[in-house]
Amino acid sequence: MGSFENQARLFGSILAKVSIVGMGTALAVVLVVTLGATSSDVWTRRGPKVWNGSRLASFQSFEETSDRRANVTEGPRLKGEPSKGPYLRNENLKVLLRNTEPKTGTTALEWTFLALFREACAEFWRSNQGSSGNCSVHQDKDQRMYSMELNGSKITFSALHKHFLEFQGFVYPMRAVVSLTKACMDVGLSGWSESCAGFAKSRIPDFHPVPGEQSLYLNIYRDPIAATTSWVNYRSEQELSKQELNRRVLEDCAAVAARIGLRARIAWKILPSKGYPVYSYAYESMVEEQEKWAADLLHVVGLHMSGESVQKALDSVSPASMKHVLEDAKKGLVTDLPAGLELTGVNSRKVGTATARGYSSDLSTETLASCRRASLKHLPLAMALKYQVG
Repeated sequence: MGSFENQARLFGSILAKVSIVGMGTALAVVLVVTLGATSSDVWTRRGPKVWNGSRLASFQSFEETSDRRANVTEGPRLKGEPSKGPYLRNENLKVLLRNTEPKTGTTALEWTFLALFREACAEFWRSNQGSSGNCSVHQDKDQRMYSMELNGSKITFSALHKHFLEFQGFVYPMRAVVSLTKACMDVGLSGWSESCAGFAKSRIPDFHPVPGEQSLYLNIYRDPIAATTSWVNYRSEQELSKQELNRRVLEDCAAVAARIGLRARIAWKILPSKGYPVYSYAYESMVEEQEKWAADLLHVVGLHMSGESVQKALDSVSPASMKHVLEDAKKGLVTDLPAGLELTGVNSRKVGTATARGYSSDLSTETLASCRRASLKHLPLAMALKYQVG
């Protein structure tokens, strides 16, 4: 494999795996989008590719070679579950979105979880008419918390401090993360470096399971150039000229890359070493391989529902659908907007066209080259090379 591009793709393929690392009573799951993966038969519940095994009921313990696809079977339903329709594999799971950079699809993930919960309950009632059982959905938009209860089992998704480092009493807000990465950059450190993340290693406590509750920490990452471009457009009150857009992206992209690198070090290295169950995925997989992404996510959180219901949920929160919601709200036809969406201000510009590399036609060759150099410095190598070759 002589060419740089082939070597880069090799690194990308090495990274393109889900690994579960057992840590005492916990697990660590790291998902990176697979280059060239297909989405055929995504609803068979085979699940993401894993090593070793997990303690979450969604998986069975097994050994896996680096080239073999994991075949994870469902196992029996929980006691008391109806014989048909959706069900939950975990009795009480909290899914916590933390340690994630802005403009990586976090709000879309909130909308998606709520839509999946609603469609799962709708399917449950269709499948179990006249039988005993219960399914209900609750949301607290102020706290950015969404939950579904299904026959005594419960799954809760929390996104209030999605940009914070918040782990069992340790809290580091977004502003502090920005300051820390700036300090690292000022002395020439890479965001991905062990030295830059040393504070997290020393101060984040070991994971201690809460009795009667399971936890799963979510982390999302994205091409830093795309995240920066999206952030610049999001913060701008008017459409920017290409010259101004390039200036602002060039000004911010290195810092964004450093923060994504730092967050990756925390999610992929530090948290697993302390026993935290972590599931990390690429924004691009959510956009480009949506069905496979949704199947993997549902498998990890243990929510089993039909492909038809999943597709309904995904369609209801697509960029086109959310644009219609916002337009109807402006006409007074909708009064209860989803969390993170507003009629005025920056959150009125949140809904756009979800693309992985939409920035490529707006940025100059010089801007792209500079930002890619920053990515090579601040990201883990395989992630950096993945975004170099697209």
